Amino acid sequence: MLSRRLKKVPTSRYGYLLLIFLALLIELSILNSFRIGNLKPDLLLILVVYFALRRGARFGAEVGIVSGLLKDMASGAFFGTHAAAFWLCGFLVGREKSKIYEDQFLAQIIVVALSSLFVSVVYFMTRRLFSPNEASGTFPVYLPILLSVYTSLIAPFLFKLLDKAGFSGRARP
Repeated sequence: MLSRRLKKVPTSRYGYLLLIFLALLIELSILNSFRIGNLKPDLLLILVVYFALRRGARFGAEVGIVSGLLKDMASGAFFGTHAAAFWLCGFLVGREKSKIYEDQFLAQIIVVALSSLFVSVVYFMTRRLFSPNEASGTFPVYLPILLSVYTSLIAPFLFKLLDKAGFSGRARP
């Protein structure tokens, strides 16, 4: 009886929320040891892209807005900037999922890298729009590029781990 309940946890709403909280905790704690300069991989963005590719636009957008709001609360950033960027990214990636070979290693890297660049641009534009005094400096182009490379190289391994844990929504072999 208990084993049946545990098998259903990854596919329940609570399982997804638990996964998002766990990714946020790892990002805020453990990944600080893996910083390169001031950059660390964006686990929440990887989750948004993963669920958008595996479950579609609506679910990607839902995971995106929840992840973004949590990241906004944790980072102290202007509230809603990550939420808007992650929501839009989840929706757009999910909408285009039929055109992407989601199981290919290289496709995962490219989609996550482009998503990371997209989120960085949307985040900066949103901050600039709603808080012009705070974001009045120049936009360092190399930082989003380095962040997208770092995040995208970790993505295929996290995709594989999430698939094995049963989060893909596919039947397990």
